[in-house]
Amino acid sequence: MLAWLGLLVAVGAVLALLLVKPTQTLFDQRDRYEGTSDRLATIRTENERLRTQVSALEQPLAVLTAAREQHQRVPPGVIAVVVQPEGPITSLPARWPFTLVQGVLESRVNDGTTAPAGTPSTTAG
Repeated sequence: MLAWLGLLVAVGAVLALLLVKPTQTLFDQRDRYEGTSDRLATIRTENERLRTQVSALEQPLAVLTAAREQHQRVPPGVIAVVVQPEGPITSLPARWPFTLVQGVLESRVNDGTTAPAGTPSTTAG
């Protein structure tokens, strides 16, 4: 009887070993599959975005715009001029329509509201 019990334990141990490794492999493969599926979805989304961008660049105007905005390039014979602002306006000329703007700014200051940053001051120059 003890021999049968030993044999039964040995067969059970062998079966457990035979089932543990495949089960572990199955779970590992499932995890890798889910991770790969997520990466594939991300890649497909990116590919669709790139296809849209490529189809947009098939238009000559889009190519010129992308060259100018992203790479600071212009077609031959075109002179590119960059105008940098000097800073906020501190005074306005004393003639129309600037006097109208000046009046609006002064009324805001008198009402207690302040003009947004970068707007002209209330003194004409």
